[in-house]
Amino acid sequence: MRLLFILTTAWWLMACAISSEKQDAMNPSYTSQETAEVKASDNMEQLMALAEAGNRRAMMTLAQYYDQKMKEKGGDALSLMWLRKAADSGLSDAMYELAKVYDFGDGIPEDNQQAVHWYQQAADLGHVESMVNLGVIYDTGEGVEENNLKAMGYYLYAAKRDDPDAQYNLGLMYENGEGISKDSKQAAYWYQLSAEQGDLNAMVNLGRLYHIGDGVPQSEQKARYWFQRAARAGEPSAQYNLAGIFMSPEGADPDFAQAARWYRQAAHAGIRPAMWQLANMYRLGYGIDRDDRKAFRWTHKAAYSGVIPAQFQLGLMFLQGDGTPVSQTLGVYWVNRAAHQGYPQAQAYIRMLIQQQADLGETVEPAAIAM
Repeated sequence: MRLLFILTTAWWLMACAISSEKQDAMNPSYTSQETAEVKASDNMEQLMALAEAGNRRAMMTLAQYYDQKMKEKGGDALSLMWLRKAADSGLSDAMYELAKVYDFGDGIPEDNQQAVHWYQQAADLGHVESMVNLGVIYDTGEGVEENNLKAMGYYLYAAKRDDPDAQYNLGLMYENGEGISKDSKQAAYWYQLSAEQGDLNAMVNLGRLYHIGDGVPQSEQKARYWFQRAARAGEPSAQYNLAGIFMSPEGADPDFAQAARWYRQAAHAGIRPAMWQLANMYRLGYGIDRDDRKAFRWTHKAAYSGVIPAQFQLGLMFLQGDGTPVSQTLGVYWVNRAAHQGYPQAQAYIRMLIQQQADLGETVEPAAIAM
C-alpha cells in the first residue's frame, strides 16, 4: 500500500510539473526558480521541504494535492493551511482560490467578508477572475452593500482584459440599465465580444438583439447564426429561440421539421414554452407525425409546469379523450384551473357549459368562472 501511495504521489507530482509552465504563464507571480524546484521534486518530502522554505509554487501544489487527493482523509484542513500560506505570501492565484473557499463554503462555513477581502487582495494585484467575482458581489449585494458603479468598474476592468464573463455581465448592465443609463448598443458590443469567446448566454442575448433590432440593425440571418451556435452547443433557450425562427422565418415558408427538432431538444431540457409548442406540433402534425398520445404527454408536462394555455388544453383532452381516457373530473379541474388564472378561452368555455346546462333546465353553480 505504501508503494502504491508513493507511485500515485509521484504520478500526481509529475502531472503538476507538466502543467506548471501553462499555469506560470497565467500567473507571473511565480519565479522561474520556484517552478524549476517544483518540477525537479519527485516525492512528497521534497515538495514539503520546498513549501516550508517559502516556495509558493510548492505551497499551491500541496494545497491542490490535499484538496483533490486527500479529501476523504481529512485533507481539507491541510489544503486550506497551504492555500492560506500561499495567499499570505502574496500569490494572487492563492488569494483567489482562498476567496472562493470562503465564498462557496468549500469545506468550511461561508464567510462573505473573508471572501471579499481575499478577492480584493487578488484584484489589487490585477487578478482578472477576482475582479469578475467582486463585480458579481457588488452587483448582487451579497455580503456587501449593493453598488452598481463598483460592480461596473470591476466588470469593465476585466472585460477590457478579454474576460468573457465580465463582458457578458457588462452587457447585461447596459441592456437592463442597472445603475447606468440603458444602452442597447453598448450591450450588443459587449455581448458580441463575449459571444466570440464562446459564452453561450452572450450568444443567446446577442441573437435576441439581432432578432428584434435593438441596439443593432435587425437581422434574422445574424440572429439565426448566434442562436444556432448556442443551440448546437446545447443551450436550451437558444434551441427554443431557433425553433421560433424556423416556425416563422422572414420571407420564407416555415420549416416545421427543423422547428420540431429544436423544440424537442429544448423541451427535454425543461424549457416550459417549448413543451407547449412541441405538444401542439404533435397534436396538429406539424413537422412530425401526428401523435395524440405524445401530444397529451407534452401538454401534461407543460400544464404541470404552469403554462396556462396548456392547462386549458389538457382539460379539453381529458373531457374529449384525446390521447388519454376520458375523465370529466380531471377535465373540469384543468379547465377551471386555467379559468381561475384569467385565461379567457377557459372562462368562455365554462360559460358555454353553464349556458348549455341552463338550457337543459339544470341548475349550475357559476363559481368556476374566474372574473
